[in-house]
Amino acid sequence: MRAELSQAAAEELGVPVSQVQMILADTDVVPDDGMTAGSGSTPRTVPAVRRGAATARKLLIDFACAQWKVERTAVGMRDGKVVHAASHRSLNYADLAKSAAVSTLFEQAIPPDVELTPVKAWKVMGTPVGRPNGHDFVTGAHQYPSDIVRTGMLYGKILRPPRV
Repeated sequence: MRAELSQAAAEELGVPVSQVQMILADTDVVPDDGMTAGSGSTPRTVPAVRRGAATARKLLIDFACAQWKVERTAVGMRDGKVVHAASHRSLNYADLAKSAAVSTLFEQAIPPDVELTPVKAWKVMGTPVGRPNGHDFVTGAHQYPSDIVRTGMLYGKILRPPRV
């Protein structure tokens, strides 16, 4: 699931999968994304990730256009950068996202009509990619829920009688 969600974000942002860091199930950092329920994760979550990433892409491109005072049709997007070929200017998403003005833009709701990358234009989705966290599994660094220890965490045990 982590690989396909990373692919969905990468596709809509126009970046390689290696530039996507997917944070799941850490409610200190991200909204509670609910539970994973077998085959329900893909149809519920992939469209939401695509819509969110497509909205972020649009906001960042529109913000760059406003900064440069150029029309939206005069810029392109390539490898995580907004590029204005005529003036040889470019800004990467990370630099754009650092602006306080952009952070307030990200607070708005995702519009229902956000334009997604059409299937025929996909470059990332549907291609084989390795697990983004595969290295952690191989080296033993991956933490399962039972490995996580929180400050002040308590443990419990259920005691059952030897016979019922």
